[in-house]
Amino acid sequence: MGSGAGAQFETGRDQSWFEPLLVTKLLPPSASSTILDRPKVMAFLNAEPIPLLTLAHAPVGYGKTTAISLFFNELRKNKIYAAWLSIDEQNRDGKNFLAYLIASLAAAGLMLKDFQSAARSKLRQSREDVVRSALINHFAEVGEPIYIFLDEYEKIDGYPAGDIVSFMLTYAPKNIHFIIAARICPSLSLGILRGRGQIRELTVEHLRFSAAESLSYFGLDTLVAEKISSRCEGWPAALQMSRLWLEQNGTQAGCALSSRAGSDVAEFTDYLMEQVFSALTDDLRDVLLSICILERFDAELINALTGRADGWEIIGAIRARNLFINVIDRDLHWFSFHQIFRTFLVEVLHRRMPQEISVQHIRASRCFASGGHFTEAVAHACLSEDRAWMSELLSAHSGWFRCVHQGLDAYSPLPEWTASHPGEVPEADFITAYICVQTGKVARGRMIFDRVSAIVTDDVVGQEIVLSGRILDYLIAFYEDRVIDVCALNQLHAEIVGGIAAPIMLVPSQAHWPVTVPTIKGILKTVFD
Repeated sequence: MGSGAGAQFETGRDQSWFEPLLVTKLLPPSASSTILDRPKVMAFLNAEPIPLLTLAHAPVGYGKTTAISLFFNELRKNKIYAAWLSIDEQNRDGKNFLAYLIASLAAAGLMLKDFQSAARSKLRQSREDVVRSALINHFAEVGEPIYIFLDEYEKIDGYPAGDIVSFMLTYAPKNIHFIIAARICPSLSLGILRGRGQIRELTVEHLRFSAAESLSYFGLDTLVAEKISSRCEGWPAALQMSRLWLEQNGTQAGCALSSRAGSDVAEFTDYLMEQVFSALTDDLRDVLLSICILERFDAELINALTGRADGWEIIGAIRARNLFINVIDRDLHWFSFHQIFRTFLVEVLHRRMPQEISVQHIRASRCFASGGHFTEAVAHACLSEDRAWMSELLSAHSGWFRCVHQGLDAYSPLPEWTASHPGEVPEADFITAYICVQTGKVARGRMIFDRVSAIVTDDVVGQEIVLSGRILDYLIAFYEDRVIDVCALNQLHAEIVGGIAAPIMLVPSQAHWPVTVPTIKGILKTVFD
């Protein structure tokens, strides 16, 4: 990295114990079903000159991801720098987003050694403004075209990560091209970009299948294909479901399908999904309903949520039937359902087995936690609404103290959950208070802390949680610029190092991070620094 930019980042600490970045987010998903070439769409995306921003915005099911992934793959084949990031809610935090952006750029082949060292810790000790500016300077030094693909951008629009993208669009050098896919138009100063001729928009009208494309998608009698195509209104998701239904039921079923009554394409699509689902074996239907709560899954998660031991065979059966499944990594390890099909399955689950939903989320949370995917473990714990499991999970992973070493995004799903469940799981309130303080909301952090500390006593929650709260109280006081009682601090120090208390919160196992038993002064210094 030129100009000594790497000197801005602290990378001396061993980063090997940090929760890893998910490599599955650094490549586009690979659909199991047949993908029809879209020459007109590709010609539109490839038309010179390539603008600063190419924005694909359309509702779910219109093939935005498929279209831009075809463009991405073409660039990679031509040895052009192309970085991909599949965005989720965890990326809303600015440092988390920058860490993943750096990882995606490195995966594209850019030499980013110093940046990568900082990214492995999710930039915990780095300033966002320094990193984003250093990246832009590095882009300018590279000089060659760099394409940055951001899929499902709506998940970070309006959050700190979105502000970083806006900044980069404002100051990006001429060799940078952003390709962004979103379900709605994002807040990215589009009017200014349009006025400057720096944006190209791929919309529903571009993504909708033409009559000719629809006909080529079905190997049917022209009249029948035309009727089905008309019913689908060019919507790629409906066309895909129609094709799957015909593959399962034979071409003769096309006549009945083409005459299917219904008020609109959405109802037609619901009918198709019902037919596809009902044609499966009872065994496979049960598995799909068991795992549909997962945004991504592998064989281990299938086994954990179903109590089976044949997860890989199940994945093979799903892929063999082209059941709207995407491969989301090169190693064929992680998979996801198309959002429309997953939504359908979740609706069926809520209708048929609502009592199973909490249990499945707990199982998912346990499996993600055992696999080291802590943020997803917390997310499913929140969705389970099970206070006992939430408390167990947070305590076993060192509560708010984990944030000191791993960053705030480790607990990103918690603040929203705590807001609707105040005081129900004290560890969650402590974590939320810490997050508030670290994000500049000191008064709110104090309010949350005081509210829960009033009910936190040894006989209610245990000594280790009480002690954790006392430490957090000092930390908040520091940010409030209050005078700290040195005698009380020394007493707390003595309790810890003197063996009066040896809380789990302060003696995390090697499985979580390699630290020795620190003194309270050392803890506070780590936090304050």
